[in-house]
Amino acid sequence: MTQPNIRLNKAKLLLACIMVAGHLTVLATIAVCWMLKGFFTDQFLNLFGAISPIFAAYVTITITYYSDKSLYQSSSPSDSLLPMYASSAAAVLGIIILEAGALMSGVAGTLLYEEYLKVVIVVETLFGVYLGIAVPKYFAKGK
Repeated sequence: MTQPNIRLNKAKLLLACIMVAGHLTVLATIAVCWMLKGFFTDQFLNLFGAISPIFAAYVTITITYYSDKSLYQSSSPSDSLLPMYASSAAAVLGIIILEAGALMSGVAGTLLYEEYLKVVIVVETLFGVYLGIAVPKYFAKGK
């Protein structure tokens, strides 16, 4: 494998880890807030239900991609995509921080639960759009 391929695969792995770890962090924070009585059980289940489908999609894509070694070991070298990966990772991290910040604000009482749920739904919709754009570009066969 050439040096550009290794760098490209590391960038893909970083992006996948950020997406999965970010959602895990938000889901864990929601669970902790629920255990600390920051949410009622029905609110917790609604939030968990709003976040978990996109999380499940990221995990599935990541496991599928990295479990088939032929997909990522035969990546075509493309240094021109690396800046796109880096900016994408930054965008994903920013959205995760926005969502976690909104969560903490909701627990602190500055947002009503209904407002926070709307924020989560909008952010998860943006994640869905990002997923629809990123997966074909970054994780398709032979990429």
